[in-house]
Amino acid sequence: MEDRVGKYSKSLIDETISGFNLVNDIRNNSKVNYNKWSYTLLPTWILTYLYKGKTFAYAVNGQTGKSFGELPFNKQKAFNVAMIIFIVTFITLLIGGMLIW
Repeated sequence: MEDRVGKYSKSLIDETISGFNLVNDIRNNSKVNYNKWSYTLLPTWILTYLYKGKTFAYAVNGQTGKSFGELPFNKQKAFNVAMIIFIVTFITLLIGGMLIW
């Protein structure tokens, strides 16, 4: 586990450094603390993806259906969809009202 943490921390540092041909590690002070054990119920589906430069992780417990994570949310698209639904509903009710009277 400690080896994986070390490799992961090095990859994160390497991703954030740009503009250099060579980077030397002088010291790595990463430490792993085993504070608490947690049990995981399987099956679990985990989705990790990159969207507009940001990494999103989403997990679903296949036994209970509970989900955890952050999904990308585009406010402009949500507003556009809400407006389309509103306009279609409004026009449908307007035409329906005209036919009734």
